[in-house]
Amino acid sequence: MNNDAWWSIPVDKVLSKLETHPFKGLKSNIAEERLKKYGLNVIREVKKRSAFAIFLDQFKSFLILILIVASFLSIILGEVKDALVILAIVLLMSLLGFIQEYRAEKTIEALRKLATPKAKVIRDGILKVIDASHIVPGDLVIVEEGDRVPADIRLIETLELHVDESS
Repeated sequence: MNNDAWWSIPVDKVLSKLETHPFKGLKSNIAEERLKKYGLNVIREVKKRSAFAIFLDQFKSFLILILIVASFLSIILGEVKDALVILAIVLLMSLLGFIQEYRAEKTIEALRKLATPKAKVIRDGILKVIDASHIVPGDLVIVEEGDRVPADIRLIETLELHVDESS
């Protein structure tokens, strides 16, 4: 779908835009068309990079390259102490960048493993249990106590909702 701020649009307009009935949900044929159009509701798999490759990528930064050149210029000018300080800064910045990027990749991997395999949706006026990967824009998703939210969804009705985002 497009990048509308769905949270800020009134519920009736959201339902209208997504051609969703407020009680019957989507028609099955529309859900099938949207699944073909938008694909599966999964986090895209990216090629895994080794920790060493992630570390080496830190040295491709323009700022890092400028600092490395500055350290070589310092050595040429006889300022070895300055060169060592600059190289220490480069190493520290690269190490911090590596840690941040490595953790981000591990977090994405963990999120992929946490993905809920099943979801409850209303289609054609019937409550159905489907693979969470088959949720499409416009589906009425039912989330009950203890459930994991199976996709990015726009809440249209809640009753005493409490969300734990820690996982």
